[in-house]
Amino acid sequence: MEAGQQPTRRRFSRAGVKDPRFVIGVVLVLASVLGVVALVQSFDKTQAVYAAARDLGAGSELTREDLVVLNVRLGDSAGAYLSAASEPPAGTRVLAAVRQGELLPLRALGPAGDERRPMRLDLDGGAPAGVGVGSHVDVFVTEVKDGATAAPRVALRSLEVTAISTSEAGLAGNSRTVLEVLVPPTEVATLVAARGAERVDVVAGSPPQLGQASGAAP
Repeated sequence: MEAGQQPTRRRFSRAGVKDPRFVIGVVLVLASVLGVVALVQSFDKTQAVYAAARDLGAGSELTREDLVVLNVRLGDSAGAYLSAASEPPAGTRVLAAVRQGELLPLRALGPAGDERRPMRLDLDGGAPAGVGVGSHVDVFVTEVKDGATAAPRVALRSLEVTAISTSEAGLAGNSRTVLEVLVPPTEVATLVAARGAERVDVVAGSPPQLGQASGAAP
């Protein structure tokens, strides 16, 4: 280096807070952090719902002593169970059996005065399309008299389904479906007789109209 010559200093520019790239970077970092926090909170969100403090039989009246409160993660299915946010309405009845420790599904409960009784209905094959828990079915029977098969007739209408189970039966692997349906007391004998028919079928039905009892067939 020649005498008297000063070394050249390099200057680096530093991004200030007014630099758009700096602002965008900060926003992206904050958005990422907030997204992770929201995701963790959603996983940890629980709902307080009622569960059975003991085995509850169908037809019994629900009391506060029958219930315990559980905090569980239910997500979108929370609305299908009895919320512990308030006491159950007086006179609420158990329409389908609930075992001790099980959450109380709303489909298994009915208002005061609902005397429907759960009954089993065995079907060959699977349930028809559109038939599920909470839907209503019409029951048709086919009888054989003097060796002749009579035309199918409707035995009961608008029975509410509270449970469905399907199992494989026999070496051929034929499936059998069991429906649990709610039947008015006046129609219990009708369903018992229908179960003895040569063939029993169900089709998707509609809820009973206002002022019409379920089970009533023309």
